[in-house]
Amino acid sequence: MTDDAGRSLILRGFNTASSAKSAPDGMPDFTEADLEREHAEMGTNFVRFLISWRSVEPEPGRYSQDYLDLVEERVGWYAERGYKVMLDMHQDVYSGAIDSHGAGGNGAGALGNGAPAWATYTDGLPVLDMPRWELLYLNPGVIRAYDNFWNTTGRHPELAEHYALAWQAVAERFEDNDAVIAYDLMNEPFGGSVQGPAFEAGPLASLYQRVTDAIREVDQDSWVCLAPQAIGVNQGLPSGLTPIEDPRDGHPRIAYCPHLYPLASELGSG
Repeated sequence: MTDDAGRSLILRGFNTASSAKSAPDGMPDFTEADLEREHAEMGTNFVRFLISWRSVEPEPGRYSQDYLDLVEERVGWYAERGYKVMLDMHQDVYSGAIDSHGAGGNGAGALGNGAPAWATYTDGLPVLDMPRWELLYLNPGVIRAYDNFWNTTGRHPELAEHYALAWQAVAERFEDNDAVIAYDLMNEPFGGSVQGPAFEAGPLASLYQRVTDAIREVDQDSWVCLAPQAIGVNQGLPSGLTPIEDPRDGHPRIAYCPHLYPLASELGSG
């Protein structure tokens, strides 16, 4: 990634922030004063700012301009200090509408974050508490929610289109914002009952192409960042993700953006 003069951007910063995942308004517990302190003490110049599908599209086809106003306000805090911003459509365990009883709801039992309740279909399958949060992905209800999103079940082809159009609404808001340089299309995708190259080269690549095409209808310049599946790749194994075509004029602006979480470090050792 480069600046307007063609110089490489060396970006260093944080995810901001985990507290946004469960906040009713989707905003992190992070003030402008917190950013000022971070800037002074840490010397950061970049943020991967968490947004959520549930907040962008609280009802089918309705995009919350109030929520996007809040995001834009915080992007402004960063812009005033010369930061660059990646907007990350975050999810873990699919949705906060999945609770430990397998039913819809956003109460104390919520286990995940990301998708709105109206887009969450567990089909009544069980969801049990687990000793580590990563194991929540093994719950039948969680797997079914993902399978319905990816339309592995053949029952919900509309969900991918909703997701793409939600991204288009975000891109339309920020396409002329110089601080926002990248869109991270999905945090750590999980394939449900389909894993490995069959998932990455299949449903995941299909969704990424659909979202990229939707974004390019309103934003020709921002980078599109693609995360591979988390399982295995987070520990350094190869990805089966296939190339995504960029319909923009000029050179493509598609970035491969894996995470690296070696299991030993994740568990707290060296």
